[in-house]
Amino acid sequence: MSASPVEVVENYFTALQAKDLKKLPLADTIIFTDPLAGTLTSQTAVVAFLSNVLPILQAITIHYHVQDQNRVVTRWDAQTTLGMIEILEWFEISDGHIQVAQAFFDPRVITQTR
Repeated sequence: MSASPVEVVENYFTALQAKDLKKLPLADTIIFTDPLAGTLTSQTAVVAFLSNVLPILQAITIHYHVQDQNRVVTRWDAQTTLGMIEILEWFEISDGHIQVAQAFFDPRVITQTR
């Protein structure tokens, strides 16, 4: 039996926390949208972006998931070396992989410290 959509999202966060990008359950043709990255349209591009984010990521706190069929919305916090970022992220899951991820957060914690 394949993982539920929430389990796929949990695996994504587990891989991020472990800083193990090879374990990210991303589709090859993922559409990833983020206030800092813009829209990325391949697994390779998303992994490259996240590899630049990981050095400042210290901890992840997941507050909750809401699932509707193959879609999951997660409210989570990213504790970074620059401060706390509160994030709401929407995922669409298919065949055990994240097909779409769209994050909503205020990027000023990062952009105003550069």
